[in-house]
Amino acid sequence: MSQEEIAERAVVKIKFESDLHRSWTDEEFLRFCELNKPLEFERDKFGNIIAMAPSGIDTSRYNFILNIELGIWNKKNKLGYLFDSSAGFKLPDSSVLAPDASFVRKERYDRLTQDEKEGFGPLCPDFVAEIKSPSDTIKILQKKMEHYIENGAQLGWLFDIKKEKVYIYEPRKDVVIVDGFNTSLGGGDTLHGFQFDLKEFKVS
Repeated sequence: MSQEEIAERAVVKIKFESDLHRSWTDEEFLRFCELNKPLEFERDKFGNIIAMAPSGIDTSRYNFILNIELGIWNKKNKLGYLFDSSAGFKLPDSSVLAPDASFVRKERYDRLTQDEKEGFGPLCPDFVAEIKSPSDTIKILQKKMEHYIENGAQLGWLFDIKKEKVYIYEPRKDVVIVDGFNTSLGGGDTLHGFQFDLKEFKVS
């Protein structure tokens, strides 16, 4: 079996005897996720529940590096709020996704009620990042990035660390591919002033 076939099987839709789960409230789905930790779940716009295995420690390490750099930047600039991969967002099309890293502008987050902040945030982050793990396929992640942009994300970074590639997504623009980790990424208007040195992700 190829790596691509293994990866396709690593992300599976949960099967139920009936479609009653499609009428679950967000609170019921959140409870389902909490009861089934450490597995991670997302929900597509059709109500299908998708299970994903926890990331390997190497992918988690890269995720932590990115979040640290984002945190240092945001502590200085205070433009909004940052979230790790445990945060689920309910996008405008009703899907619930959890990016590896995300950022929401302060004014958008502050408009949420306390109840909304305690559940799946009912908005699409301004910035999202996904880091490909061995159990992912690049095609699935590319579709996921497109989905974020369609739902309102202003900037998305998809990292394929093993191949030293970054796919940059923005609305109404072609995808930009950065080949090689000897440069840095700029956050543009979305992450104003942020620079991420890709050497941080150099495979040792």
